[in-house]
Amino acid sequence: MIRCHRCGRELEESLSFCPYCGAAVTESSNKLRYIDEDDEQETTILQLSKDQLRALGGPVDVEGAVARVEMRGPAGGLIQTIPLSKGIMGIGRGSDQYLRVVDRTASRCHAEIRFDDGKFHVRDVGSANGTRLNGEPLEEERELTDQARIEIGRHTLIFLIN
Repeated sequence: MIRCHRCGRELEESLSFCPYCGAAVTESSNKLRYIDEDDEQETTILQLSKDQLRALGGPVDVEGAVARVEMRGPAGGLIQTIPLSKGIMGIGRGSDQYLRVVDRTASRCHAEIRFDDGKFHVRDVGSANGTRLNGEPLEEERELTDQARIEIGRHTLIFLIN
């Protein structure tokens, strides 16, 4: 076990980021693992390599800024930051999803972010527990604005343009 240099909590040595405060633990790992404090469910989230991102169209340049999503866990700690690509990016528990949310309250195919006409949109794709955008139930496709909060299960995805 090691301690996070920022918040002081005990962490497994295999972690890349502290799930409580988001501080980097190691730079070399492509995997991020954390234990959910509420139910001790182990979660593994795979990050995409730069080659995989290029194959998907690479990060999108929106008026000179790169769009990305910060994924935050149930305790609010930063899990990872994922650059967004062109096209449709699935969100859900399934291993084939672009933004993978490993949470038993998330559906395998829960929602999707779509880039169209220079704008990003989000919509729920028939998930069992629904999706919330900025605290409101997401009932139809909506445009994403900077700092928009997408809630899926017990995780929050923050859409950022910078």
